[in-house]
Amino acid sequence: MSKKLGLDDRVRPSHIGARKREAMRAFLETAFGPSELQIVDRAFDDWLGQHHVPKNSPDAELAAAIIMTLYREGHRTQPALETAMAKHRGLIDLSNFASGS
Repeated sequence: MSKKLGLDDRVRPSHIGARKREAMRAFLETAFGPSELQIVDRAFDDWLGQHHVPKNSPDAELAAAIIMTLYREGHRTQPALETAMAKHRGLIDLSNFASGS
């Protein structure tokens, strides 16, 4: 006889350990204060200007999400963030698409 799961029963993948779940939770719950936002915003604005991407475009929205993710992953200074951005395949592809190459 199998047990029926109720709404309160949580099913967690067995391949994800507690440490990884905590790391993911911390990653997703990263808060941005004024100084953090300034770093992310400056990097974003610089990238838009360098690659001639309009700020209100879908490409800019995708670039912003990538840049915020890079920041959350630990690239917390302007130079570290810019280095990570220069190596990120998604931003490279967006840049190539924006330039028409």
